[in-house]
Amino acid sequence: MGRTAGSRRDLRPWGPGPGRGSLDGLLRLEAAGAGAVVLPSLFEEDLVEAGPAAGVGPGGQAGYGAGPGAYLALVSAARAALSIPVVASLNGVSRGGWVRYGSLLEQAGADALELNIY
Repeated sequence: MGRTAGSRRDLRPWGPGPGRGSLDGLLRLEAAGAGAVVLPSLFEEDLVEAGPAAGVGPGGQAGYGAGPGAYLALVSAARAALSIPVVASLNGVSRGGWVRYGSLLEQAGADALELNIY
């Protein structure tokens, strides 16, 4: 994910913070020199609860309770629009509850997957 010496890009992915749940925010991070972006986490609890089927959630954001459809849409849109790696993030609580969505995130275009298991 890093760049060669002399690159204007930061070698670290940009992690938690506002702006990562919208395509506009991700584009701003890339323009500011991010070497990669880590999306907000999709929680396993959100996968079992009914949520928005597609598009974006409250406040134009994916993640933070917007539902899996909105999250997959953001991954796909980010991959199409950005030239830097897009890292999806899943928080799981069961042994395999996250496996299906890991595959869906890969199909949506995520370059990598951050997995947090509690």
